[in-house]
Amino acid sequence: DIPGNRDLVEDNVTGMLYPLGDTNKLVQLSNRLLENEEARKRLSIAAKQFVLTNHSIDAMVSQHVQYYLDCLKST
Repeated sequence: DIPGNRDLVEDNVTGMLYPLGDTNKLVQLSNRLLENEEARKRLSIAAKQFVLTNHSIDAMVSQHVQYYLDCLKST
């Protein structure tokens, strides 16, 4: 759980965050995922959808086009 990661990972939705340096928490979360196939699938599906929606080439091109259109409107 460091700056920037929260832009990509929503805790318990698209992944799991733990405090920097807290190896006990990392082990706990890793074990939870190893023991829970449903949670692994849920997180991976949500993470993939987030990336496809927000960080795919198509999404990035669309965001850039919208930025340029917004810039043109303000001139």
